[in-house]
Amino acid sequence: MSLIPAFEIGVWNAWIFMAYLLLSFIPFIYIAIKKSVPSVEENGLSRVAKIFASSSKLLLFPAMVYSIFLPMKLGTAWFYVGLPIWELCECGRNGVYD
Repeated sequence: MSLIPAFEIGVWNAWIFMAYLLLSFIPFIYIAIKKSVPSVEENGLSRVAKIFASSSKLLLFPAMVYSIFLPMKLGTAWFYVGLPIWELCECGRNGVYD
């Protein structure tokens, strides 16, 4: 098992999970526009919080591009360990466990 997998564009790549991430932002953006939520610069966050908010946007784009070419290895232990972790993170991010 190598650290850098063979890159190939395909149907069963990691972009499926990133598409879910993008689609989950649509309701948030709709609500934010409708309720006129202030931007990161306007909401009074600390300097460190603003840096984290901005850096997350910078990390999301390379992760999306990387996911297009990263094939999923469905029969491996890494997939079966990582899938529940990803599900917990997504449920927590979407407020299911609030």
